[in-house]
Amino acid sequence: MESTKKAIQTIDHWLKVQADMKFLSYDERENSVKELEEISKGLKKKSTILICGEFNAGKSTFINALLGEKILISDITPATAMITKLTYGVERKVIVHFRNNTKKEFDILSLKKLTVEGNPLIEELRLNIEFVEIQLPFELLNYYTLIDSPGLTSLHQRHTDTTTQFFNQADIAIWLFNSLNVGTSSEVEWLKKLQNLKIPILGLINSIDRLDEDEDLEAFYEYNLRRLSPLITQLSGISAKDILEGKLANNNQLIEWGNSNVLQEMFTKFEEKKMDEYFQGLKSLLLNLSGSLERHKSKSLILGNRDRILIELKRASKDASVIEKQLLNEQIEKEQVFIEWNLFLERNILNPIDPSPFINKFRDSKGLLEEWKQIVLPPLNQYFKRFEEVKIEGRMLPLKQKVREEHYEDISTVYLKFFQTYKFIRADKEYKLHLEQLQLNMKFLKADHQEVDKALDKYKKILKNAVTQEFEIFDEKINQYKEKWKDVFSQRTLQYGDLDFKDLIGTELYVQEIKRFQTDVLPLLSLDERKYSYLKSYKEVEVLSRTIKEFYKEETEEELFKNLMEFEVMGKDNQYNFDIKMLETNKKTEEYFNFNLIDSSKFPITEELRGLTPQLVKDPTVIAAGVALLMSIF
Repeated sequence: MESTKKAIQTIDHWLKVQADMKFLSYDERENSVKELEEISKGLKKKSTILICGEFNAGKSTFINALLGEKILISDITPATAMITKLTYGVERKVIVHFRNNTKKEFDILSLKKLTVEGNPLIEELRLNIEFVEIQLPFELLNYYTLIDSPGLTSLHQRHTDTTTQFFNQADIAIWLFNSLNVGTSSEVEWLKKLQNLKIPILGLINSIDRLDEDEDLEAFYEYNLRRLSPLITQLSGISAKDILEGKLANNNQLIEWGNSNVLQEMFTKFEEKKMDEYFQGLKSLLLNLSGSLERHKSKSLILGNRDRILIELKRASKDASVIEKQLLNEQIEKEQVFIEWNLFLERNILNPIDPSPFINKFRDSKGLLEEWKQIVLPPLNQYFKRFEEVKIEGRMLPLKQKVREEHYEDISTVYLKFFQTYKFIRADKEYKLHLEQLQLNMKFLKADHQEVDKALDKYKKILKNAVTQEFEIFDEKINQYKEKWKDVFSQRTLQYGDLDFKDLIGTELYVQEIKRFQTDVLPLLSLDERKYSYLKSYKEVEVLSRTIKEFYKEETEEELFKNLMEFEVMGKDNQYNFDIKMLETNKKTEEYFNFNLIDSSKFPITEELRGLTPQLVKDPTVIAAGVALLMSIF
């Protein structure tokens, strides 16, 4: 039964892998799925075992011995006997199936009541029963359905039709003989009926414990086997009573005396029969798969020469790696020019710029530097010069503003009012003249800034042409390397015909799918080699498995094909868009200064002082008097 479990798991796994087996055609995959599902269905199908024999042959005790528990009632009469079907169920229960196609559920304890004699109600109920189904949570019933038929030689007419129905459902029949009366004429008649239905029959002589101790059992078996042949091809003896009592008492000695190994061998043969059918199904699948792989390989130029092509591609890969390094170096150098160009343009134009490190990388570096000196340096130097002048003037402006404010505050002194007013007016005038000059210089600085931008824009066009020419040189080298790669690939595979790189990669993916089947599915097919190695179907499956394992047995060069694919993609698409930025300064000229170019200050002075002060300061007498006054005070 363990082998059946593993076989079911193997088929389920194969079905999962089957979805990804793109190396098969659609029709091949569909047919394989159907066959796999049929095999799985056969494995999961419970075998129906018909337990037959004359009345009092010990069939109920035999079934109880198989289950290891007293389930069926042994002390029944032909009048109370019923056809009983034992199936798997999580809960123990009895389901009575009636002749009118209805059924009723009872608990397991009701089973004994159904066999009671002398109760008119029960007897009337039995007359309408077609069969009784007992559901039990036994592992054995997960794989086998057991049918306990009443003594066939004492069947009531009501049982005959139902028994015939179960005959047609039976996969195997076990005929139980009474050890004291083996092979009666009525038994022979029923055995012939079973043989005509092509039901395999296993013979068991029960109650061997009732034979004389001096009886030669082997001779006894051989004698009765000759009598019953060819109706029965196998005959063994057991004591169902000893086996049952031994299991109930956990007495291995009793179990051994009951010859329980016969039962183990019997169920082993049942499982072997199922496994033989399983291997027959696998054989059909593997034959189809092997044929498909062989046809595909014979038609495919790549698969037919795969081992030689792999060797050639290894060599090509080495050559390609050298070319790839050269190509990448050129690409990096090209990108570096692009990066440095943009970094050069992003610098603050108001800082001194030395383009030599960048320009010296160009072939015409001398010419470019000379253009820089002639076009950019003059306006740039003029800009820097005026920038410094404006910066100094800007620093002086707040100082003059402070002097003006201080003189204004001194006007409030009574004695010095006229003189301080004079000083304030003079400081105010100087401040305004300085502010006007600074505003004018700022206009000139803006004009200088515009000239620098024009010069840089003009030089940018010259430099852009130089950069473009450098890119063209790099592109030419890259194209040369690409052509070398094409030559390497085409020369290596020329002897195999017109090979397309995509076909080569697709074929390798095909091989990888096959290898997945070889590693994921084939090892699971053998199950237990020691157990089934004698089966012809098993040996055939082993041969076919080895044949399929031999397909593309060399290691898959996954890394090789990955590298080749990357190189092919790189060689096809390396058109770069180098964005040449516009050259502009980062700020407006006025944003570099924090001084205020607008005079919004207000200093209120009386009209009398504003009009008088200029006249007084022109009169020497007034000036002398003012000086004398100051000296007298201090």
